Amino acid sequence: MSILYEKILQMETNSIANIYKQLNEGLYVKAFLEDGYLYHTTSFRKLQKILKDGFLSSDPNHTKQHHLHEGMICFTTNPMRHLCNFPSFTWMLGVVDCDTYIKFPYTYLESYGVKPVFYTVNLRDLKDLSEQAPYLLQHLTTEEKLREEYGVLFDDYRYNTWIAENEWRIKAEKIPIPETAEIYVSSYYQKKKVTTKTNLPVFMWKDVVRLKEDIRRKRKKDRLYWRRLAICEETHLKQLLNNREFYEELYGKEEYQRMVKRQKREVNYLRRMAGMPTMD
Repeated sequence: MSILYEKILQMETNSIANIYKQLNEGLYVKAFLEDGYLYHTTSFRKLQKILKDGFLSSDPNHTKQHHLHEGMICFTTNPMRHLCNFPSFTWMLGVVDCDTYIKFPYTYLESYGVKPVFYTVNLRDLKDLSEQAPYLLQHLTTEEKLREEYGVLFDDYRYNTWIAENEWRIKAEKIPIPETAEIYVSSYYQKKKVTTKTNLPVFMWKDVVRLKEDIRRKRKKDRLYWRRLAICEETHLKQLLNNREFYEELYGKEEYQRMVKRQKREVNYLRRMAGMPTMD
């Protein structure tokens, strides 16, 4: 009897597992428009090249890094939210990509075939979304509907991460920058440089400008902290150097040299953290 019970229990467990697996398959959240525009975020260096060329082009390095199909140009409906996808992004501003963007009218990109990306989700994702971003569930759809809509392009627009980016893509090697586009930069230096390269209107990305200012203030405070530590350790180093005979007699010549070497290394580390030149 117990053997039969175990078999029945195993069959029920397998059935539940299969049902759960089926429920986790074929569900997607489709990107949507938030206003009448789409945004292409990029670095200041790349922005200058785009404006010089007069068109956006597909970046093979970007598509390979993000596991995309070749010949794709990407956009977001919210450049700030896209930026937030990067780990510790506020500390990277001005150092890596995406502190500038180009604003495109959706109607212009529509003529080039821009389409929304759709993101794979499972039951656990749906639970998290219902708590954190329930508005996304309005755009829940199935694989069957998407395959019917996208056809052979289905895999080109499927993605499984960064759902908050709300990405859109165009399958093309390049598209011209229209006269209706707008440029957004995040420093006055960038604005001065960009205005010499384009007749398009150039604006400040105020949210990122404020972030950069906050970062500079924090870094300035941090440097002051490291400078104070460096000065303290330099005082100790000077004491070692100015009282060489005393310390050599106390610890021995070899140990004294090791002490001086360790202290110089510590001072130089702190000076680098403070943005100061190192000692010889």
